Amino acid sequence: MKHEQLSYYDALRFLAKKYNIEIQERELSEREKQVRSDRESMLIVNSWAQKYFTTQLYEHQEGKAAGLRYFAERGFREDTIRKFQLGYSLDQRDALYKAATKSGYKKEFLEKTGLVIAYDNGGVNDRFRGRVIFPVHTLSGKVVAFGGRVLKKDEKTAKYVNSPESEIYHKSNELYGIYFAKQAIVKADRCFLVEGYTDVISMHQAGVENVVASSGTALTQGQIRLIHRFTSNITVLYDGDAAGIKAALRGIDLLLEDGMNVKVVLLPDGEDPDSFARKHNASQFAEFIRQNETDFIRFKNAPAIGRCRNGSDQTVGANLRHYPDGGHHPRQYRPLPLYPGMQYDDGNRRDAPVERSEQNPPQQGRKASEHSVLPHSGYSHQYPRIPGYSRLPALPGRDAGGTTAGKSPAS
Repeated sequence: MKHEQLSYYDALRFLAKKYNIEIQERELSEREKQVRSDRESMLIVNSWAQKYFTTQLYEHQEGKAAGLRYFAERGFREDTIRKFQLGYSLDQRDALYKAATKSGYKKEFLEKTGLVIAYDNGGVNDRFRGRVIFPVHTLSGKVVAFGGRVLKKDEKTAKYVNSPESEIYHKSNELYGIYFAKQAIVKADRCFLVEGYTDVISMHQAGVENVVASSGTALTQGQIRLIHRFTSNITVLYDGDAAGIKAALRGIDLLLEDGMNVKVVLLPDGEDPDSFARKHNASQFAEFIRQNETDFIRFKNAPAIGRCRNGSDQTVGANLRHYPDGGHHPRQYRPLPLYPGMQYDDGNRRDAPVERSEQNPPQQGRKASEHSVLPHSGYSHQYPRIPGYSRLPALPGRDAGGTTAGKSPAS
């Protein structure tokens, strides 16, 4: 159970299947039987499709000329390609559909899995035609979906196409690479989170296997719970440009709500996890992480991050208390207390006690959160605000809300 990170009941089913032992369970209703049958049929179709895509990659001339060439240009070794079961879909309208129906697979399940798109006029198109294929595996290794990257440069064609939601695939509950990463995550007691398929693959090839991808979407509670089954420590690893910073910020609050310990690493300008991993081995990668990772407080409150978040030249300092001359009062950096009377080490100074919001209520028309002070580097733990203990005393020359008389608060 611990090795595979399975629940008790899932472990029983796993062992029963392994040793060909039949488990007697309650009889399913006809509807339940149909749903189970459909799910199994869809998984069987996807398993066949994965093998079909891999065959086209290695044996078809188009696959070798286009697909294998692309993977070679990305620096993927053959063992890596086979490990992740990568493939290629021929650039033909219905090559997969014809091969599938010829092999006895029903159009109904080809359509339900999203492998083909059926039209009202009876026509059928392969969804992933002319693309390299990245299968998406569940925690147990079953293929529930595919991602396809186009190789031709065409502004009218989406760069990536993914399987649609289905009875076996719910994007919000899956993480790319989790099947290959789970044991490494447990061993390292840490999970790296990246954005894309190639980020995961290149990091694996470099020897960093405790990595999963959100596949370019904001993290969901389902994905976070999946990671939390293996570790409470997560390092968000994204590009160092504005888009990468915004992506890194998207899921931090959800991670904290789930009790995760969050670190963030921004790569050098012009680098993404894929390109960076191709230039460094595992030990070099680990050393870079050690030297550059930061907790979410420092990351989220850094001035450069503030500019990115606001989409302007406003820095996070605008969310703090400014003096009229643009300077900062030392108290503005005080960390948020977790409980009354909590002491913190702030270098060479001690801050005054924080007043309760109940005794010093916020001004009308402003949210209580606007009166909060963002933590600083003297506070290393990762906790959300505690209601009632986020209020600063009034500073000299300011009203109780922390604003200069006659001026609107910074936002």
